[in-house]
Amino acid sequence: MEYLAPTSIVEALRSLHQHRGSARVLAGGTSVLPALNDTSTALAGGDKQSGSAPVLIDIKRLAELRSVTVLADGALILGAAVTCQEALSHPAIQKSWQGLAEALAATGPAQIRSRATIGGKLCQAASTADAAAALMAIDACCRVVSVSGERLIPVSELILSPGRTCLRTDELLVSIELPAPRAGTADAYARVASRSSLGKTYAGVAVALTLKDDRIDSCRVALAAVTLVPASAERAASMLIGNRLEADVLARFRRQVAGACRGGTDSMQTADHKAHVASELAISAARTAWQRSVISRSGDSG
Repeated sequence: MEYLAPTSIVEALRSLHQHRGSARVLAGGTSVLPALNDTSTALAGGDKQSGSAPVLIDIKRLAELRSVTVLADGALILGAAVTCQEALSHPAIQKSWQGLAEALAATGPAQIRSRATIGGKLCQAASTADAAAALMAIDACCRVVSVSGERLIPVSELILSPGRTCLRTDELLVSIELPAPRAGTADAYARVASRSSLGKTYAGVAVALTLKDDRIDSCRVALAAVTLVPASAERAASMLIGNRLEADVLARFRRQVAGACRGGTDSMQTADHKAHVASELAISAARTAWQRSVISRSGDSG
């Protein structure tokens, strides 16, 4: 195996292009390093078709990927190598995106959060990716670059299937861009952890909404661990738009969330139970987001 530690993004992109197909990117190492110990993985075997040895490209020391930038309008740019702990502790996220902070806190104990990066968690493309669901709900985007240019990809379009993203083999995720929060906007993340999977998420729901004239003006909902990959639940979100959180509205919302749950490899019984749990979590997250929106509007007016 070859180990490379580029000193600039340009150098990293050149290495990715040169070794495309056999290169793996190392940031926090919480998912890549365990894979290195599994000799049955494609990583350990390298590119079997070309016969090339695997190449590990270490990006964790690149300053641009380790920065957090708050723009004048309140939008936030998170470097892909910012750790989950650094992100959830940032004052701007604590103030404007409390649901994202809750999802980042769910990524693991402090030891894991201090190593795992937000970009790495996205590229891991796990169904239980709490942060991915929260980022989908707030309509965040990923900036991806290669030697031939760059593109901006909504987080909701990044993950294609378990363990697979839409990134090409020579592309690098450099940042995650959070939009400027609108007045009256708040988010929340609710989850239940599995008892048998080292605290991994059994079901998780992220809700972001904006209140206007005491009704929900816009809403986004995303699910984790109850679908094959984290996914938006647009029909569920549409049940809340234009409404208050009244009993009949919540009943329709609950049914739509349950219907959006597709458990993948779960048994039918487990999938049904997850759908029920997710629908209850969605109600909780929606109520919390509503309360936070009311509080934030009161603070702004005061």
